[in-house]
Amino acid sequence: MTAALLAGPTGLSQQTVPEQPLTTIEEQPVAPSPTRVVDLPIDRAEYIVGPGDELLLTLSGEVNEAEHLTVSPEGALIVGSVGSLPVSGFTLEEAESELRGFFDEYYHGIDISLNLISPRDVVIHVTGAVAEPGHYEATAAMRVAAVVELAGGVIEDGSLRAVRLLVPGGDARRVDLLRYAYLGELAANPLVMEGAVIHVPFQLRTVEVRGAVNRPDEYELVASDDVLKLIRLAGGTAPDAELSNVELVRFSDENPRLYTRMLLDLTDASGDAAARAGNAQTRLEDGDRIFVRRLEGWHRDARVEVRGEVAMPGTYSVNEGEEGIRDVVSRAGGPTDAADLAGATLRRRASRGIDSGVQRQVELLEEYESVHMTYEEYAFFVSQRIELPDQVSVDIESLLSNGGEEDDVLLLDGDIIEIPRSLSVVRVSGAIQRPGFVNFTANASAKDYVALAGGFTSDANRRGLRIVKSQSGSRLRASRDVRIEPGDMVWIPRRPARDWWEITKEILTVVGQVATIYLVVDNIATQ
Repeated sequence: MTAALLAGPTGLSQQTVPEQPLTTIEEQPVAPSPTRVVDLPIDRAEYIVGPGDELLLTLSGEVNEAEHLTVSPEGALIVGSVGSLPVSGFTLEEAESELRGFFDEYYHGIDISLNLISPRDVVIHVTGAVAEPGHYEATAAMRVAAVVELAGGVIEDGSLRAVRLLVPGGDARRVDLLRYAYLGELAANPLVMEGAVIHVPFQLRTVEVRGAVNRPDEYELVASDDVLKLIRLAGGTAPDAELSNVELVRFSDENPRLYTRMLLDLTDASGDAAARAGNAQTRLEDGDRIFVRRLEGWHRDARVEVRGEVAMPGTYSVNEGEEGIRDVVSRAGGPTDAADLAGATLRRRASRGIDSGVQRQVELLEEYESVHMTYEEYAFFVSQRIELPDQVSVDIESLLSNGGEEDDVLLLDGDIIEIPRSLSVVRVSGAIQRPGFVNFTANASAKDYVALAGGFTSDANRRGLRIVKSQSGSRLRASRDVRIEPGDMVWIPRRPARDWWEITKEILTVVGQVATIYLVVDNIATQ
């Protein structure tokens, strides 16, 4: 059922209470009201006058008087020497009209007004699915919801929409406290009268409302409900609701596992909510489920982030699939003079999850040492560790310099364009006298950069000289054909350390074994 309404003097709450011994109303003492809750301002057309009400009668004109009156136990107002007038059962507005006609017989040219000073005390019976059924003191200016709160509120699975208000001498009235709480319909939460009985039954039928509504939930179903009423009770539809394709699911009475689906068009040609007129499918039954779909791509705010060396880095809105890298970089003011366009990248968050199978293979290989991998497995593992999984293959430098529209990459929500700062340095690492960054020199070779870093160390493996490209992470054998660019690394591995004494012992051991085998073979041959 719908989440409990907020408790308060005029609210409702639902709660679970332990079982209590069953007692009749007559056996329970009248519970005094902790506060005299008055629904202000008083609605003169709604408030019913009764015995015990304190009223103020004001005469103005030829006669100017004010008199404090109390409605007698017989339900009459006794006005000075003029006499008495029955007012019980009239609204405050009707009682004033009766008094005006009554005074017209004695006075002319006067105006009268009748105002409530203090509402009368009444005793109300609260029964059914409430925490503490019994008699409660209230006032005639209190409403049903406030009196139900005096009884501890509606318990779990109690009804909020089929509450019965029985007034002595009158017909039973259905009170819908959920419409009062959710829609602000004051008529759904009437004032109480002396001797009234408020009976809260348990819920009998429910309907679910899900999807593009403001308050999706399970709602109690009453006889007058239809699809549109339930959607309104659920807070109405969200702005992205697809009203032309609302789905109603109805389960079979014969087999609760079977159901039928009905598609309802709740809009007319102008796009407004359609009238219910005679559409039998909108009438609801117990267990029905209403699904309001959402419009695909409604006001979707696709954003791209531009980082690094542009005039105005930040986040930019884009039309997905229509704007490319050139458009957004241009809107960001273009690259700065310090931009390293050769190192610019496009990363696509939307691609995450596409290579989930590849990722699982990498995770499996992580559990093995490299000596247990095949050459192909090791090469695959290294390449996946070097590459950025969400990087898009695009030459941004060429694209921004002289590329056409057909070469541009159309952007998606979450894309990141990153243009690093040009450092104009090359890193020299490994078996080097002074490893670190050295200034970039155009057309310099790997050995030139080694010389700038102090040269090789004694344990350098000069044949293993490699160039590591900054963009791809690829390790290439140093040669004239490989151009070194800013941000690249020149790397020289070290020769493995050798223990010559251990090597000598191994050689002598092998020589001894060979000699032994020779002697054995020679001995066999001479026999």
